[in-house]
Amino acid sequence: MAEINRRRHMLMRGMVPRLYDEPGTLLYVGAYTGRVAETLELYRAGNELTILEIWEPAVIELRQNLQGKRVQYVVHGDVREIDQIELPYEQYDYTVWLHGPEHVGCHEFVPTVKKLEEITLKGIILSCPWGRVPHGLVKRGILAGNIHTQHRCYLYPEDFQGVRYNLAALGPKNRAGGYLFAWKWLTD
Repeated sequence: MAEINRRRHMLMRGMVPRLYDEPGTLLYVGAYTGRVAETLELYRAGNELTILEIWEPAVIELRQNLQGKRVQYVVHGDVREIDQIELPYEQYDYTVWLHGPEHVGCHEFVPTVKKLEEITLKGIILSCPWGRVPHGLVKRGILAGNIHTQHRCYLYPEDFQGVRYNLAALGPKNRAGGYLFAWKWLTD
């Protein structure tokens, strides 16, 4: 396991142990074969994963490489329109959106999170770069031709606190390596 993935796993395991100790149906927003962080660990814990991905080439690749292995379903769609997408389940126990909120417009962040809360029963986990961090590994913020990888919003702790999420801020603000990890339990 790469160091960054090990650190992410330790953070998630420590901050949101319910994902591993009380598995269930899990909606995982945004993935491609090269970046499906934590899906193997979530699957091994007993979660049933549905991936929602906006970019059709990634959907095709995920269906070929992961569906039927650690991922039960791969659905093509835009998280901002989650209320209009036909998913395998009407509601999920958990929703995980890792390194994704920065890809929607700032004005779309809160409405999208609220829509995810409507279809999630137990808890939501979100993460993104901390502040103004351009996607430095790609040309003009586009990775492998996927325009959806552009960072369209720069989020800070107050953005998550405004929607009542617990938060851990790690690494440097406004620099590569810094990120925000947020979670909210919908039932206690």
